[in-house]
Amino acid sequence: IGFAPASEEADERAYAITVRAQDVLNRSFYKMLFPMIKMNILKEDLGGVLRWVVPKSLVMKEKVLKEARVELDGLTTSFEEDLSSGTGIFFFGDEMTYADVAVFTNLDLTFHLDCFDREECLGGRPKLKAFMETMGPKAEPWFKERTEKNQGGCYNIIEYLAEDNSPLKWSRKKKN
Repeated sequence: IGFAPASEEADERAYAITVRAQDVLNRSFYKMLFPMIKMNILKEDLGGVLRWVVPKSLVMKEKVLKEARVELDGLTTSFEEDLSSGTGIFFFGDEMTYADVAVFTNLDLTFHLDCFDREECLGGRPKLKAFMETMGPKAEPWFKERTEKNQGGCYNIIEYLAEDNSPLKWSRKKKN
C-alpha cells in the first residue's frame, strides 16, 4: 500500500521504530487500561456517586501509574530523537511510512487515558508535537469511521470500553 521506506536499511529502522511504538501500548497503555476503565465506570455510572464512595487507591495503584509514565516519557523522548535526526516532518523525511502510522496511532490511543496528559507528554518535544499535529487530520477520517462502526459512537476508547463493560449500563446518561 506504499508505506514502506525506500531502502532496506530504512525499512529495518522503520521496523525498530514500530516495535517501540508497540512498547507504548505494552509498557504504558495496557498497564493503565483496566484501571482507567474502572475509573470511568465509577465516574459515569449512577451519576458518578461511586467515585466518592470507592477510594481511588483501590482502582489505581500509584506505583504502576508512575512506572507507566516513566516508560511513556522514555519512549516519547526516543521518538523525538528519531524525528530530530531526520529532515522532514515524518520519521523518514516527507514521506509517511508504516512507522509513522504506528507511532501516531499508539500515542493517540494512549492519550485517551486521563492519566497521561498529551500536552505534558509532548512538552519539550517540538518535533514529536508537530508530527502528532500533522498526523491528526490525516487520521481523522479513519477515526470517525472507527468510532461509528466499531466503538458505539464513542470516540474515546476508554469511554467506549467502560460503557460497553459497565454492570450498570442503564444508569449512564447517553451522550448526544
